[in-house]
Amino acid sequence: MRPTNRAGVVPYRRTPHGLEFLLITSSRNRSEWVLPKGHIEPDEDAPAAAVRELMEEAGWDGRLGASLGTVEYVKDGEHITVEYFLVEALREGQTSEQRLRRWLALDEALALASHETTRAVLQRAAKRLAA
Repeated sequence: MRPTNRAGVVPYRRTPHGLEFLLITSSRNRSEWVLPKGHIEPDEDAPAAAVRELMEEAGWDGRLGASLGTVEYVKDGEHITVEYFLVEALREGQTSEQRLRRWLALDEALALASHETTRAVLQRAAKRLAA
């Protein structure tokens, strides 16, 4: 496995109606719904990058939870390895990015997610939270 070069987050919250997961639109394609993720800066580790990306891309702060493992794929000729983390969303903050955001029940999030890797990570998260 290649070294992790990105960190991602599965933001969740508990509501009276059950668990909800946050999806955002992609910065490159506003019709794609994804999980927040991005580069790990030289002065941070993957968990810190995940929490930072949640605030930067989705405008939420939260409590870091367990690692959900890694996902690997190739995009534009670059091999990308993303380590995903559960983060319980606690406070809405400010983001400069103009992305749409949607809190969804698991079945709705799975239906809206644009990529199989996103669906797989959401299912890992739901399984972990149900345990």
